[in-house]
Amino acid sequence: MLALSQPYGLLLIFSVIIPAALAVAILNHRPSLGSRAFFFLMASVALWALMNLFEVCSSDVQTKIFSFQVKHLFIVTAPVSWLAFCLYYSNCIRSLQWHQLLLLLVVPVVTMGLVGTNAHHQLMFRQADLLAASGYALISPRHGPFFWFHIAYGTLLLLIGFIFLVRPLFGGPAHYRRQAIPLLAGGLIPWVSNALSVFKVGTFDHFDLTAAALTVSGIAFMWGILRYHLLDIV
Repeated sequence: MLALSQPYGLLLIFSVIIPAALAVAILNHRPSLGSRAFFFLMASVALWALMNLFEVCSSDVQTKIFSFQVKHLFIVTAPVSWLAFCLYYSNCIRSLQWHQLLLLLVVPVVTMGLVGTNAHHQLMFRQADLLAASGYALISPRHGPFFWFHIAYGTLLLLIGFIFLVRPLFGGPAHYRRQAIPLLAGGLIPWVSNALSVFKVGTFDHFDLTAAALTVSGIAFMWGILRYHLLDIV
């Protein structure tokens, strides 16, 4: 398929491979809530990128729409996995119960329900048009009110996670500070890219480069694994 050989298609392919490799790598470490959270985070971003790849490269409109809908399952679960991992890393998870963590999934579950039934209420997307850009046929949605609520919720979880993650940088042991730097670099880049995509800034007006940014994120995580034994923190 020609689209796969274009720069955007190649970036999406790498955005699938790198997080998937990280998810497989952590399976070799001792089971814990932190390792499971990290696995689900990496699996979510890999599948998110995969659905995005199907969406932009498929020539069938129904396949594009299906991939566009399914990718939201992984978009909404990634922030929850990120927060759980950050809480475990900062040693704060022991003050929470499983039912409290499950409450974090309420908004993602509601979001997926609204995505699947959007034709009846248009709370997530008011309209979805096909847009031709650089040889790709892209879905260009007009967002509904609940879309912005779910974006705000995901951003809040990411922010809380970053706050807990950045704490070792100030007054914590030196080895925690060294491990937090690649985590912050790897975690911040795709979410900044996602915000630029949502608000259609510059090049992001047509292309969702969040999955492409995950390539850089994956490199940062891999560097942390090899140099600072990043996965040993869980």
